[in-house]
Amino acid sequence: MKRFTLIIDGHNFFFRSLWSVFKQKDKKILESEKDKDLFEKKLMIEFCQLMKNLNPIVNDVVFVKDSHSWRKELLLQQEYKGNRRKTQDNINMVNFSEVINNFTETLISMGVKISQVDRCEGDDLISAWSDYLFNAGKSSLILSTDAICSSNSFNV
Repeated sequence: MKRFTLIIDGHNFFFRSLWSVFKQKDKKILESEKDKDLFEKKLMIEFCQLMKNLNPIVNDVVFVKDSHSWRKELLLQQEYKGNRRKTQDNINMVNFSEVINNFTETLISMGVKISQVDRCEGDDLISAWSDYLFNAGKSSLILSTDAICSSNSFNV
């Protein structure tokens, strides 16, 4: 059976998990230890379920994380992803980052490759990983609900 390297869009994974836990977008979230624990637990449950479901076809995992994008320095903020709503205004981003860092450390301890490069967005890294794997004769799957796709991969 053919096996793949799974490339996970971390930013997308984090926010899909966050909004599945906290349905109300009109109040401040991740303010309490309880909220942080709930979010971290949700991330682990979703990741473990994903691995269980894809285990027969996945032999390696690359979890891609965003950094501050170089594009923001070149474009005005309204030009760069300006059509997106400001849903992060009601998130305690300090606590969000703490949970993400804890989750990332757990993934590292599980042997998952974490890919993060200063000034690169996850989309850039996903494309680079896809090309790298293709050129190495390996197949990859991308897990994202974002509209990204590489000609060398399958978008799931």
